[in-house]
Amino acid sequence: MVESIIIQWETVAWFLGAAVFIDIVWRIDRYFFSKKRFSEEENLSFLSRVLNTSEYNIFKLSSEKWHIGNPQVDDDFKDYLKAGRMPHYVRDYIRSFQKNGQITGSKPIRE
Repeated sequence: MVESIIIQWETVAWFLGAAVFIDIVWRIDRYFFSKKRFSEEENLSFLSRVLNTSEYNIFKLSSEKWHIGNPQVDDDFKDYLKAGRMPHYVRDYIRSFQKNGQITGSKPIRE
């Protein structure tokens, strides 16, 4: 009878140890995820949600500051969709929002 109680306590100790281990791993993972820098594409998508507009309109808005014509914007947007290359004027536009604190480059809100 006493041996069965000892085995039960060992089992409980193993389960508690496993729970503590899982909690520690989860906390470490969450700590490193909060430090993750997001890509330009993720920031562009987040900015379009903040401004309640499309990514194409972000391209159009950002081209106004650099005085880039609509045909070039259309070509750049097509290139962005096909190859993922973001033009310099769009990156500059996103950085201007990051500098103003309207979006953060490290933690956009994920739903």
